[in-house]
Amino acid sequence: MRYKKALIRSAVITAIILLSVGVGLIFQSIARRSDLKNYPRDFREYVVRYSGEYGVPEEVVFSVIKYKSNFQSNFVASDTGVGLMGVKPVVFARLLTLTREDLTDGILYDPETNVKYGTFWLSTLYSSYGRWEQVYAAVVCGSEKVDLWREDPELLGEMGKLEIPDADVLSEVRKLEEIADKYKSLYADQ
Repeated sequence: MRYKKALIRSAVITAIILLSVGVGLIFQSIARRSDLKNYPRDFREYVVRYSGEYGVPEEVVFSVIKYKSNFQSNFVASDTGVGLMGVKPVVFARLLTLTREDLTDGILYDPETNVKYGTFWLSTLYSSYGRWEQVYAAVVCGSEKVDLWREDPELLGEMGKLEIPDADVLSEVRKLEEIADKYKSLYADQ
């Protein structure tokens, strides 16, 4: 009799454990599908091409696209940034002098052109700053403000770490970092 009760108890415990694992796996699958939907990789062919060409991690490019336009190629920001990566016409003009291409601002609505020049812009910022946190700050508030902060010895710590003095900018930088981390973890195996 004892043996039978112990066997039943073991079977019930095993069934509960298996049910719990099954529910956990289902929840994990649903959460992953939701994350994949919320963190798409639209325009991936352009991101792969230009991130490789300009040495910018794909997750950084995707994070800027998601943050700036949420993948809307017809995006127009209040700060004059346009297209997927919110490239400002003045930045585009500066980059055109480096590439020696003859293009007009309107081409920034073209997804490939926007990703190309947006990624080139990120690359030039990283070349100047050497830290993605500062690049993200420039995405949020402009490179002019970041350059001013970098001139202040009290804000620029050891090894180039910048203490971002504006809490709102810092909060937005953290959002960009979180988005990039999410892309990196979601698509690490692909």
